[in-house]
Amino acid sequence: MVLYHEYNQDSFPFRYTGAELRTAIVLRDEQSHRKVAMVYPVSLYLKAPRTTHKKNRLLVDGYLDLLLYEAKKYEPDISLGIALGAYAGLREGEVVNISFGAVRTIRRGFGIISGLEIDLTDDAPFFKGWAGRTDPGSIKKYRRQRVYPDFLHAVSILFEEHTVSMAARGYPTGKDDPVFVNR
Repeated sequence: MVLYHEYNQDSFPFRYTGAELRTAIVLRDEQSHRKVAMVYPVSLYLKAPRTTHKKNRLLVDGYLDLLLYEAKKYEPDISLGIALGAYAGLREGEVVNISFGAVRTIRRGFGIISGLEIDLTDDAPFFKGWAGRTDPGSIKKYRRQRVYPDFLHAVSILFEEHTVSMAARGYPTGKDDPVFVNR
């Protein structure tokens, strides 16, 4: 992220300062008595982990916006998959199991979108009786997963753009057809 910022800061739509991107703290490892530098984003006002063996799962504010921006620019077919993973909590195996009929838009009065629900209660129709060389994605827990309310608008726009793109390239977009296809 730091290198990306330094090379692209003139055309960067996300205005970070250096302090927002990184801050370092030096910790002493009790077992080996070595000093370890832990780097973390200060703008989130979070403390660095006290040990070095745990994964660092902190994201800089705006990182997902940046990731989706780059995905739309270079690989627009996967931007919806990234958004469903980040904004609905789907795993990769669950994302590839989605058919167009599994995505349901919930509307309230005047056609306003009040929810987006992904049906993961069963494997996708195109994976039933699968005999390919590789295993398809699996669903860890069968459920109906909703997109988080704060991201409804962004995900619904991505879904509509993805559907139009698939139809324009000649891929079927019927109820039982996959949302994501490979080459």
